[in-house]
Amino acid sequence: RQHAKRNPGCGQAARAQGRIGRVHHQPGVLVNTFWDLGYNDCNSIWFHQGVNLENRFIHAYQNSGESLAHYAQYLQKLAMERGYVYGTIYLPNDGEHHSRQTGKTDMQVLAEHLPGFKIEIVERVPHLITGIQQMRSAFPSCYFDEAECADGIAALSNYRKKFSKTTNTFSEEHVHDLNSNYADAIRQFAQGFDGARRHIEAGEPEWKKRLRAMRTGKRRGRSAMSA
Repeated sequence: RQHAKRNPGCGQAARAQGRIGRVHHQPGVLVNTFWDLGYNDCNSIWFHQGVNLENRFIHAYQNSGESLAHYAQYLQKLAMERGYVYGTIYLPNDGEHHSRQTGKTDMQVLAEHLPGFKIEIVERVPHLITGIQQMRSAFPSCYFDEAECADGIAALSNYRKKFSKTTNTFSEEHVHDLNSNYADAIRQFAQGFDGARRHIEAGEPEWKKRLRAMRTGKRRGRSAMSA
C-alpha cells in the first residue's frame, strides 16, 4: 500500500474564503488556458480569466487517448457555445519537444489547428518543488467555479507527497497519478503568467525582495551603459 500526504487544505481554505462557488465567464475578458500535455497519460487544461487582481478559473477539462486536434476542436467549441475569446495558450516545457513520428513539436501542431492563436512555452523551473511553492503563493488570488472545475478542484485536493518507508517520512516528491495532471497544468499558471507573478513576489520575504530589486537595478544600469 502506498502512503501519501494529501493536500485537502487548499480546497478547504479556498472554500472557507469564498473562492469556490459560481465564477461566471466575464465577456470581454480574454480566456487563457494552462496545459499539461499527455496522450496515453491525461491531457489537462485550465481555463482562466484575469479580472482586476483576481485569477478566475472558469472551466477545467481533462481527457486521454486523444490527439491535439481534439483539444483544439474543444477550444473552438467553447468559443462558439460560450463566447470565449482566447488570450494565450500556455504549454509546459515539453511542448517544444519534437515528436519522433512527425518531427513536429506539440506547439507547432496546435498552431496548425489553431491559426492565429497565441501560444507560449512556460520556462521550466529547475526543481518541481519551486513550481509548487510558486503555486502556493499565487493560490490565494485564485477563484474556482465549483461546477465547471469540480474535477480539477478534487485533483488539487488529492495531489500528494510520496511516503518513504525507509525514513518513515513524507518526501518532497509528489505522486504521479490522475491528480498530478491537473496540478501540473495549473503550475504553468504560477510559473508563466504575469498575473500570478505579482502575487508570488508580494509574498516573498523582505530579504528576497531587496535582492531582486538589487538585481533589477543592476540590469537596468547595464542596459543604460550599453545604450
